[in-house]
Amino acid sequence: MKVSAFEKKIVHYLKQMPPRMIGLESLNLIEILDMTPGAYNLNYHVRVNEKKFIFRINIEQQSGLSNQIEVEFMVLKFLESQSIAPKVLHFDDSKKHFDFDILIEEYLEGPHLSLGQDVSEVADLLAKLHSLKPVKICHASPGKTPYRIHMHWSAVIWKNMRPKKRPTAKQSRWQKQY
Repeated sequence: MKVSAFEKKIVHYLKQMPPRMIGLESLNLIEILDMTPGAYNLNYHVRVNEKKFIFRINIEQQSGLSNQIEVEFMVLKFLESQSIAPKVLHFDDSKKHFDFDILIEEYLEGPHLSLGQDVSEVADLLAKLHSLKPVKICHASPGKTPYRIHMHWSAVIWKNMRPKKRPTAKQSRWQKQY
């Protein structure tokens, strides 16, 4: 199997970071596994030792925020505390290692949702999300009120219920370039 330049960069990046940043004692074995890309991210399913992560490379800003990955990290931290989102472990907006911002979060095992499936658990999560009192997530978010951030994440959860689609032309171009 051919390893892409992005995959090599991910392995190199992980080997350079302190293992405790992602909850490990050491980084012995790093594997890049298959995963469907997101709408605005190149997503990589990564196994380090026996722990699984999602390594996301944010190739396009959908929110219009210059610090989108930081806001996303903070929102996910808040939702994690409410047992709604996966544990988010690290973000890097320095662009020292990649031309884009990155985010590392835990990988959640389970089937992909599809239309026609019983989505009552997702409905319960959405109800829980909408019952949360909006909080100020990030001071550096001009034009993004807590309510708008809250609604953005409702849309993210709903979007993830749709069937997975093929990578966009832009995602394919980035994957081929690296």
